[in-house]
Amino acid sequence: MSTQIKNLEPRCREIQPRLPDFLRWGLGAVATGEVQGHLLTCQPCSEVYGELIMEEVESGAVPLRTAPRVPSPDWYSSYLSVRGGRLGMLWEALGDALKSPDVNVKDWAEEQMEKVGEALRQLLTPFSSPPPAFAHVATRGAVRTRGSAAKKSRANLEADVLSADLEPTGETVAFTVEEAPRVSIDGRFQLQLRTQTAGYEGYTVFCSLALAEAPAISFSGKLRSASEAGAWVVEIDEEVMKGVAGLVPLRLVKLALALK
Repeated sequence: MSTQIKNLEPRCREIQPRLPDFLRWGLGAVATGEVQGHLLTCQPCSEVYGELIMEEVESGAVPLRTAPRVPSPDWYSSYLSVRGGRLGMLWEALGDALKSPDVNVKDWAEEQMEKVGEALRQLLTPFSSPPPAFAHVATRGAVRTRGSAAKKSRANLEADVLSADLEPTGETVAFTVEEAPRVSIDGRFQLQLRTQTAGYEGYTVFCSLALAEAPAISFSGKLRSASEAGAWVVEIDEEVMKGVAGLVPLRLVKLALALK
């Protein structure tokens, strides 16, 4: 690939190493959708993909009669919408759609963003004490908080384990909520979870929020080993939008695990 990965945008650095497997239909359902969506919005990666197709054709790995896989705006819109039943609309992919050169895709993404923002404002519970964004402020001596705000949530949530095709496997994984879901004052969705169930390190945890007047949206993070043995944690931290802040009611949260 002619484009130097180290000089690319962070999202492009994630996508470009997947292109060879994407060309050969070697990615799972979620990863395939992410790559197709990104190719709609990124000219540099599309050019790299085109070069890769030509290299494969010239080497004989891909017969000339095999049509290259080129995503369409109609498919992209459908992909983002259809996941509402299991994962919700992938927030990261919706952000990619805002960068699309296709006016229809971009207008659609802006409309969805507006709906989600209004829905979030209605469901969030205002912070009863200074939110985590102030945790970095230096003080002289210890800072004490009063009431329930000083206690960490220890609620439990279960995540459905999904197959590579995002179908339920019938298995579930129990998580403890270390930090309750919230949108910080600087507009970031944040959630920290912990589990003692082994065998899922490296899986992606999807956190979907059911919204009243907007499609469900989904945020994600990788499950990794905790500092202590026999535990695994995930920290979800994604930019949402400015001007929206508060705690997310746990009753609206749905978790899923998938290997992508």
